[in-house]
Amino acid sequence: MKLAALTSPDGYFEHFEPGMLIRHARGKTVTEMDNVMLTNMVMNTAEGHFNEDAMRRAGGIFTQRVVFGGINLSMVLGLAAQDTAEHCLMELTLDKIRLSHPVFHGDTLYAFTEVV
Repeated sequence: MKLAALTSPDGYFEHFEPGMLIRHARGKTVTEMDNVMLTNMVMNTAEGHFNEDAMRRAGGIFTQRVVFGGINLSMVLGLAAQDTAEHCLMELTLDKIRLSHPVFHGDTLYAFTEVV
């Protein structure tokens, strides 16, 4: 399949209707490099993102490193932008963002958009 076939020609403002649910075609598997590089770049010092030993010994609900939420958000926004922002001049706001589940190395993220 050609990449161009993944996008819709209907990506202009007037094509979006309240209540529309869009499942975006691509996914992204989160790698260890994605997590460690970006977590360190933004100087996020929470050990849960880069210290596997500390996570195992802490006795918490997660025994492995958790991917930094800012990375998850940026990946999902990038996956959604192909269909929702391809023809826009600017994005005005992102509202009520929730990171409801932990993401670990090797998990694959997909994006869905609901038009409100």
